[in-house]
Amino acid sequence: YVADSAGVLDVPYLGAVDGLVGLRDRFDHVVVAFGAVDRRTMVRRAQLLNWLEETGAPLKHLVSPRAVVSKGVSLGAGCVIAHGAVLSVDATVGAFSIVNTNAAIGH
Repeated sequence: YVADSAGVLDVPYLGAVDGLVGLRDRFDHVVVAFGAVDRRTMVRRAQLLNWLEETGAPLKHLVSPRAVVSKGVSLGAGCVIAHGAVLSVDATVGAFSIVNTNAAIGH
């Protein structure tokens, strides 16, 4: 993972977020796996998403195998669909949205 500092997760740390561009050849896609709970983290998440788009990072959505995604659902780049989420027929989930555990979205 990349982050502002090491020790956040118990997986190999690859360096600071700004170094992600230099690591692009090591990845097929990038997924932003943190939400925002206050104004500071909302601003930081928005800055990171803008920066990734500007650098042309290959953004991918991430869908739990335990989510239900119905026929015709449209998923935007970088969205995260958590365990137990249910997306109804023809629902649209915008770029970088997070559909959390057991949430439901209708059409």
